[in-house]
Parts: sequence; C-alpha cells; structure tokens
Amino acid sequence: FGFELTSEDLICHPTAASLSEALPFLRGQITGEDGERVLPEQRSDLSIVPLVEDGSLPPLFICPGGQGSENELLVYARVLVQAEVDRPVFGLRFSAFERELPIMNSLGELAGAMVKELVEAGLPEGWVFVGECGSGALSLEIVRQLSSLEPSSAPSRLLLLDARSTDFMEAHGLFNEDRLQVWEGPRMKHYFRLLRSWKSRKVDVPIDLIVNRELAEASDDPTLGWQAFSRRKIAVHVTDGDHMSYIRENAASSAQKIREI
Repeated sequence: FGFELTSEDLICHPTAASLSEALPFLRGQITGEDGERVLPEQRSDLSIVPLVEDGSLPPLFICPGGQGSENELLVYARVLVQAEVDRPVFGLRFSAFERELPIMNSLGELAGAMVKELVEAGLPEGWVFVGECGSGALSLEIVRQLSSLEPSSAPSRLLLLDARSTDFMEAHGLFNEDRLQVWEGPRMKHYFRLLRSWKSRKVDVPIDLIVNRELAEASDDPTLGWQAFSRRKIAVHVTDGDHMSYIRENAASSAQKIREI
C-alpha cells in the first residue's frame, strides 16, 4: 500500500477487517501535501493509547507488563477481541516515561505521573483497571494514589493478570541481584530496583487475580501474596497454560475468565 503502519494502528485495528476499513484514513494521515509518503510520527510520549474504541460500559485501562510499551499491548489484541468486554479499552504505557524514569526514586513517583495523566483524561464511575505481570505493583500503587486523591476516581475493580506481588517475589528469590540481568536495558533494570524497594498500604477496592495453571499448581499461596495488600478478599481465577501461553496459545481460556469477571 506504499506506507508503514505504527504499532498503535495495529492495536486499534487488530483484525484484518477493521484494518482494511481503516486503510484509507491511515493512508491520508501519513501522506504529505505534495503526495510524498511521510513516515508516521513516533508517538512514544503518549502514555494512553486506545485499544478498543467502542463499548456501552465504562472504559477499561490496561497497564501491561514486559517493557510496558505498545509492543506488549499488541499481545492483548487477541485476548480483547475474544473477551468481548463491551467496554472502550485503553492501554497505559509506562515506557512513555523513558526520560523521566531514570531520575525517579520510587515506584510511587512513576505511579504519580501516570495518575496525573489518568485524571486529566477523565475517569468515569465504573471504570476497570488491569495490571499484568511486572506492572501489578505499579497498578496497585496507582489505585492507592487515586483512592487517596479522590475516592470517586478509583476504579470499580482491579484485575491482576498473572502478576506476582513484590512480597511473593522476595520470598521466592526473584529479587536477587543476579535476576537483574534478566531485565533488558537500563530503564527496565531501574524499574526492577523500584519494584524491589516498593512498599504500599492496603487498598479497598475489589481485586480479581487471574493466574496461569502452572503457577497456581506450584504455589502454596493462591493469591501470590496480593492478599496482604487488600482489605477485601481477593477472588482467584485459574486459566490454562503458563506465563507465556496464557495470553497467546491459551488466549481463549483467559478471555473467558475476563468475560466472566
């Protein structure tokens, strides 16, 4: 078609049909006045990106694990299409704070920056927040700050996807210095250190935890340590697969769990 698509374009149009319908609009967005092809603008400074535009219920925001970027959000496209949550869905990328993160001294600082953008975007009553993998603690800290700032802006529910609590990670040796080498790049290594030093008070919102079957069967704590961070009993839902497959090969099982919640 003579032009490139950005990761956000693929996120917003995850199926061949929706992408086909959007091609004329996308082509027009990145064609110069003289008709020459223009590379799409790199929108790396945007922390909130749309994943699903339509829905009759209040929106759902996802804070992905991994690098916390649009690349991880692409993985969710398949799950979201199958889940049919009937909600507008937005991705929250902490990778957008690439420049600020190295000088942040706590996970609370990063959460505070993201809270600011969430509040500015507008949070209607009944919205849902999702934190995945390494963003579980960040998501819970965001919820804690929102609840403290203005209780009415807190989400109606926090959904943790295959996320281990920091207490669980500490108890199982996942915060050892040699584990730092697994995290790629200086930004992720610094994020690892922020996680390791993070402490939080309990939050008072409903929390659901979706955990992969392999981890659930191997753990002696079904909540993976998250119960210590909640004033309410955490609901645990086991999905098929392991940490890599539960949102890939076993996406249908995970989508069903999300739909049931």
